[in-house]
Amino acid sequence: MNKSYILISFTSSQNQTLINLIDYLNSINIHKSDIYIFTNSNDNLLNNLSVKVIRLKKISSFQDSIEQFFSWSNKKTILKEIDILKDYNKIEIIFPHFLNILSNYFYHNCIPKLNHAELTLSLYPDGILSFQPFKTNSLFQKEVFSRWITSYLFGMPFKPFIGPIADPYNVIKKIYTYIPNATIKYNAHKLIKISFPKKKQNGYHLLILGHFNQSKFDENNLSNYLQKIIKLFPLKNFKRIYYKKHPRLANIKNDVFFNMLNEKTSYKIKLINDNMPIEMTIEDIKAQSIIAAVSTSLINLKLKYGNDINCYYFGLNNYVKSEYIKYYTKVFNVLSIKPLILENDY
Repeated sequence: MNKSYILISFTSSQNQTLINLIDYLNSINIHKSDIYIFTNSNDNLLNNLSVKVIRLKKISSFQDSIEQFFSWSNKKTILKEIDILKDYNKIEIIFPHFLNILSNYFYHNCIPKLNHAELTLSLYPDGILSFQPFKTNSLFQKEVFSRWITSYLFGMPFKPFIGPIADPYNVIKKIYTYIPNATIKYNAHKLIKISFPKKKQNGYHLLILGHFNQSKFDENNLSNYLQKIIKLFPLKNFKRIYYKKHPRLANIKNDVFFNMLNEKTSYKIKLINDNMPIEMTIEDIKAQSIIAAVSTSLINLKLKYGNDINCYYFGLNNYVKSEYIKYYTKVFNVLSIKPLILENDY
């Protein structure tokens, strides 16, 4: 055997990008039998790809955590599958980033077991994180500490680091990306463009995407955004208005923005309450305009449907640290994703 490709994923959104990455690998004559995906997502997006998918246990309850803590079945599954790769003399491992628990564990615990082969470590695009140099500064940083603690319940201990989450160890040699001219190269030798398959969208509905971190906006913020939505998107212009809650928000009752839309507008909102990426279901919704708080989905939708849809973002200054705002606006400008409201409008 010659070369294998190992792809690491943790979420349905990442799986969607892996489908596009696999299409690219196929286009350069990489056989699907040499592609392995390690994932603990439980969707069906990867079911019909003809690649080897190693499904890890998804931790979705306290009981799952306890079982994993004592059995460490995920760790055992990974180590068992790694042994299959001993016949390859070249292996490329493609990560989303290293703040991802599975990626972090794989780097520290599995790569040493693959040192019989010539290794290449690469990145694939994971939403807006691919276009900004987000970095960790301390073990006690919220994004780090929470992963460090919960990773033991996943059976995959997380090793904290300080530095850019895309390449804290200065090991990335290739970066697969949707937008090369907006991608931070770090010390990679090569940027490789991949693509969403272009689709057509004939829509006449309005879609609003919910956000996860409810504490980012106070009621005054949301009220201003709400008034702008009512002004720019009058009910008479749309046959139906959809709202999709963020997949990580457990209960729609905790979605303040959704509650305000119901209470303070005359919109008759149809709730989408599943956890599938909106990029996979938007054609069924037939949305023409999409509104979200700096969501990765806006980027993916624009890459997929181009000018067939209109995308608007809000809350950039609320949701993003000031040093990263310029990276968001660069990508939004490239893709013609427009601000719903300017900060000096209110």
